[in-house]
Amino acid sequence: MQNPTADTGPIAFVKCVPTNNSIMQQQYIGRFARPAGGIFVLEEPGQSMQCRELTHGRLPRGAYQHLDVSYDGRQVLFSFCELDKPPKDAYQGNPGHSYHIYEIQADGSHLRPLIVSDQDDIAPRYLPNGRIAFVSTRRGGYSRCGPDFAPCHTLTLADADGTNQHLISFHEVHEYDPAVMNDGRIVYTRWDYVDREASLYQQLWVSRPDGTNPAIYYGNSTFNPMATFEPRAVPGSNRIMAIAGCHHSIAAGSVVLIDVKKGVDGLAPLERLTPDALFPETEARIRGRPDVPEKLLRPEARRWPHHTYKSPFPLSEDVFLASYSFDRLLYIETEPNPANMFGLYLVDRFGNKELIYRDLNVSSL
Repeated sequence: MQNPTADTGPIAFVKCVPTNNSIMQQQYIGRFARPAGGIFVLEEPGQSMQCRELTHGRLPRGAYQHLDVSYDGRQVLFSFCELDKPPKDAYQGNPGHSYHIYEIQADGSHLRPLIVSDQDDIAPRYLPNGRIAFVSTRRGGYSRCGPDFAPCHTLTLADADGTNQHLISFHEVHEYDPAVMNDGRIVYTRWDYVDREASLYQQLWVSRPDGTNPAIYYGNSTFNPMATFEPRAVPGSNRIMAIAGCHHSIAAGSVVLIDVKKGVDGLAPLERLTPDALFPETEARIRGRPDVPEKLLRPEARRWPHHTYKSPFPLSEDVFLASYSFDRLLYIETEPNPANMFGLYLVDRFGNKELIYRDLNVSSL
C-alpha cells in the first residue's frame, strides 16, 4: 500500500451475486439473476474497510452489475434488475425480469433510471464525447448453442440523458464489456463463432465510438486462452489489461496484459500478471488429465483448479485493482458459483495481493 500508485482515493464498486446458471452467455441476463448487493464507495482504501452504500433504500430488492464512474467523478452508471428471489430453474430462470441502466450522483443523490426497455441493457460506459455506450439484447436473436434462453447482447449507444438509443452493431452473437481505449476507440469482447467451433473465439474487437470500422483486436485465431473478457486500457500505455477466461462459466480467470505490437494471436502478445492462476478450461483441463480426450472428461475435470480473478482495473502496467476469489470456477452443469466469491484487492505483477475490502456474504467487483 506504500506504492504511490495505490493512493487512488475513494473507489466505487458493486456488490452482486454470480448468476444462477454459470455458463458465460447467461451471466448478464436478468431472468437468471440472484438478488443481493448494491452500489458502494470505499472511502479510504487500504486504511479502512468502512464503506457507504449509494443505493441504500433507493431501489427495491434486486441484482446489480457493472458500474462506471464519469470522467469528473460526479456520477456513477450501473445496471440493475428488480427481483425479490432467485430463480428456481437454471434454464428458464424468472421470466419477465431485465437489467436496466441507472445513474446516480457520487453522494447518493439524484438516482434516476437512464435506459429502461423490455430488454437487458448492461455494461454502460461514459464516452469522451459525452455519450454512453452499453450492450443490449434489443437487436433480437439468440445464442446458437442450447435452447433460446440466451438472447444476444450487442453494442448500443445513447445520448447522455439516455435518449436516442440505437444499435451500432448487428453482430450475430454476443458482445460484452465495452471500454474506452486511450486512442478513443471502443474495445470489447465479441463471441465470433460464425461457421466455426462454438466454445472458442470469444476475444477482443475494436470499433470507433459510433460503431463504424469494427475489427479484430486480439485472439480471433487463438485457442488458449479460450476467451478474453473485461478489457481496460492501461493509463499511459498502449496495452490492454483483461481477464483470460473460459466459456462454460462466468467471466473470470487470470489477469493478462495484451500488447498487439507483438502479434494479434496466441500467447506471444500476452503477459501474465497473475501466473498463480491457470487459464480456465484450457490449461486447467489439459494439465489435469492430459491422457483423456476432451469429450470424455467429466464436468468436474473442466473446473477452475484453485482460485480466480475478475474485474481488473489497471492503475499502471505494474499495479492494478482486481476482484479475487479463493473458490474455483464451477462448470455450467454444477451448482451456481458461490454468492460471496470475490473480494477487492490491490495486486501487482510481483505477486503481492493486498485485501482492501471483502463482504463475507456477497461478492464485490
